[in-house]
Amino acid sequence: MTTAKTFLLKLEEAQGRLVKEIAIRDGRKQVVYSREYPTECPEGYKRDNETGACVRMSAEERRNRSKAATKAANKSSTKRNKAISINRRKSLVHQN
Repeated sequence: MTTAKTFLLKLEEAQGRLVKEIAIRDGRKQVVYSREYPTECPEGYKRDNETGACVRMSAEERRNRSKAATKAANKSSTKRNKAISINRRKSLVHQN
């Protein structure tokens, strides 16, 4: 049997925690509110904005996301930034 306290905790988890962040958009500071959830959705699922539950994505949406991720990964700027980052890390790590 669940108590009222544990039930409220489960409800809060489902709703997510409201987080306030300061973001710079169009050269100005803006306060942006977003929800933070204690668990991530598994692959092939997305977070429903209204209920906060993980909902299975359609096959078409999964395919489109996969294609978009592949295109983004193959951009020359992404590869250049990755190479710069790797070089920075190598310079920080000293082998004895």
